[in-house]
Amino acid sequence: LSMGLEKIISRNELKAPFVIIMDESTFIKNPKALRTKCATRLSNLALARCIMSALPSPQGMHELFSQFLFLDKGASLGTSYWDFLNHYFRKAWRLAQWEVTEWGKEQIINAIAPKCFIIKEEEMVKLPPQGKFDIPIELQTEQLEAYKQLEEDYRVTICNVVVDVFFAIQLTQKLLQLCSGFTYTKDEENPVVSITSNKKDKLLEILNVPGQKIVWCNYVETQLRLKEIVPPGTLVLSYHKHAHGLNFPDATTVVYFEPCFSVEKSFQASKRHRRLTTTRASRC
Repeated sequence: LSMGLEKIISRNELKAPFVIIMDESTFIKNPKALRTKCATRLSNLALARCIMSALPSPQGMHELFSQFLFLDKGASLGTSYWDFLNHYFRKAWRLAQWEVTEWGKEQIINAIAPKCFIIKEEEMVKLPPQGKFDIPIELQTEQLEAYKQLEEDYRVTICNVVVDVFFAIQLTQKLLQLCSGFTYTKDEENPVVSITSNKKDKLLEILNVPGQKIVWCNYVETQLRLKEIVPPGTLVLSYHKHAHGLNFPDATTVVYFEPCFSVEKSFQASKRHRRLTTTRASRC
């Protein structure tokens, strides 16, 4: 996308006046990204601009800056990202990130409100009912022991392969993998080790129903394993590859086999089967 925008700008293929509509505007939420810089340069040439997003600031209100810079050339939130942060946010040192103040939140909302048009799902279309269920799954004995040991010692041996972690995010990822019946390792001969789990058995019980079914996964290894066992009519999808752009309005059973740490991708995945053309009730 960035290279495409660069070519459009360099060739001067667009001549004002023209209109730019940016769908899924969170793709330009990072002001430092080349994609954002190219899109902003292009927007400066347009007579009118429009941005659309179902979740405009999944990680915080700081993500609104570059989207509104694209929209109104800085009229709402200014042209300097650094000034924007210093004016409306405070530094949360323990989290090593910026945190919006209550005053700042109110000011940002007031600044962008005149240019926002909000449409709620229930106002736009009446969709069939959707049932949501949480199904607890107990860890197997071997699985639970490995989970506790890794959680306490940051190190565990599975199938004669040592698995260790050094950071909190690594620990969270490894524990999640163990719950799915495997974990990645640094061993070149055994890059993936398996551990006893009944999670797949429970999944097959859930999928033993008629209709189109979707299973969302967080890891490539999970995708590969599930594709071999799921019944016909089941799509095994990745949050990272399939959460945008694809529609499955006929799906009646949706399973989130693993959670995703991205709020945006999780939200987008949950809407893939809830479309304007959806006519059937579903269960998740």
